[in-house]
Amino acid sequence: VAVKPFEYIGACSRVAAAAFGHRRKILRAALRPLAKSMQLEPIQWIESCEMDPTTRAETLTEEDFRALARVFGEAQRCASNA
Repeated sequence: VAVKPFEYIGACSRVAAAAFGHRRKILRAALRPLAKSMQLEPIQWIESCEMDPTTRAETLTEEDFRALARVFGEAQRCASNA
């Protein structure tokens, strides 16, 4: 069975780096600079992925990071097409 590569792997790397870039910060604070770089509102971005903005990165699953990366990747795609 062929495995389809994750389309937003670059975005996933950026999200993970931002989430873990500061020790013990909640997701809302850790992702704020990255969100602002794409004109995303951090709380709305996180909640749109059905997550609590006060969660810490170390509690997220791989699927959680993929969800955040999809939204961020789409924002990047829209920004590059503008």
